Amino acid sequence: MSRETTAELLRHLENPNGWWRDTAQRQIILRSDRDTVAAALTDLARYHENPLTRLHALWTLEGLAALNAPLLATALVDRDPRVRAAAARLGEPLLEGKNSAFLAALTAAAKTERVPEVAKQLILSLAFSPDNATAVPAMDALIERHVAHEGVFLAACTVSFNGFAYPPADGLEGQELFRKAYADPSIGFIAAQVANHINDWANF
Repeated sequence: MSRETTAELLRHLENPNGWWRDTAQRQIILRSDRDTVAAALTDLARYHENPLTRLHALWTLEGLAALNAPLLATALVDRDPRVRAAAARLGEPLLEGKNSAFLAALTAAAKTERVPEVAKQLILSLAFSPDNATAVPAMDALIERHVAHEGVFLAACTVSFNGFAYPPADGLEGQELFRKAYADPSIGFIAAQVANHINDWANF
């Protein structure tokens, strides 16, 4: 691979062997030759038939700082759940940067997502948005739909206590900490969902 051009390395992202894909991705990123391959990587991420190739293309673009909201919005509706989950995670810096277009795409995806593992990632990623008025209802809907799933339940707990130093938080533990979360208007909706699925408060 070391003798191949950066453009030539792209073909290895299609290799069925993971070692070739991983090594090619690393080489492409280390060369920092974004202008040469960004367009081709974008095409791979959008159109390649193999979801693993689409995944590698997205993460390679991330390593080259060449991702954008429209591409990630397309990936959020990819037919493969692994690609959809990756798109949510990769878009977290956009959410922190108050990118309204990506937030809109993410909340739209939240309305239709039926795979719990993807729902878990959507919840965790939505928590990066400072726009609670938009993000909170989307998280609420995902939690209500999937809260019986352990991963979604844990994601709900994670975002419920975001901002608290746990344990302890302000000297509070267990039930008292949870009651504080429940009373907080910014996260109480999640605490209410979690409360419905806790049978043994003493062990919380």
